Amino acid sequence: MERIDSRIIRRERRAEWWSDLRRDMQVGARSLRHSPGFAVTAIACAGLGIGVTAAIVSAAHAILVRPLPYRDAHELVAVYGEHAVRGYQHSNISWPDYLDWREQNRTLSALGIWTWDSKTLSADDAEAERVNGAMVAANLFHLLGVQPARGRLFVEGEDGENAASVVLLGDDLWKRSFAADTGIVR
Repeated sequence: MERIDSRIIRRERRAEWWSDLRRDMQVGARSLRHSPGFAVTAIACAGLGIGVTAAIVSAAHAILVRPLPYRDAHELVAVYGEHAVRGYQHSNISWPDYLDWREQNRTLSALGIWTWDSKTLSADDAEAERVNGAMVAANLFHLLGVQPARGRLFVEGEDGENAASVVLLGDDLWKRSFAADTGIVR
């Protein structure tokens, strides 16, 4: 008997809640109809709030949740240097330090290095252009499991301080500055 009473009470509360909601919606609609300026402002603010929230959630998902687009991305780590005397933390390391770390490494399966760089690209018949890129160790792309769409990756010895200049071009730069000339691809 007690369960039947509790179900009846729940049903009455639910019916009362829906009735209150319907009445609130009617009052709200009547108020918005009588003041259209307020209605437009309220709808615009709600739309803006929803849009901003969607953008933040989308960005957070892309940055924090979605895995990196590399083979075994869950195994990648970033290693930084530290200079306790000068108070430097999370600083990039030098090429000689990288070589030492790579040779003495007993923990990681491989170690690669890169640093942002900017160069000037010029040709005889074109205006000079500033190109952003990175200087990388020869093994970095192999370590990430990345293959170029055309051509080849770097090979051992094509990195370092005294190595010959070898470049991997991005598709946009290759098309824009070199007219997608397959003759420059090896």
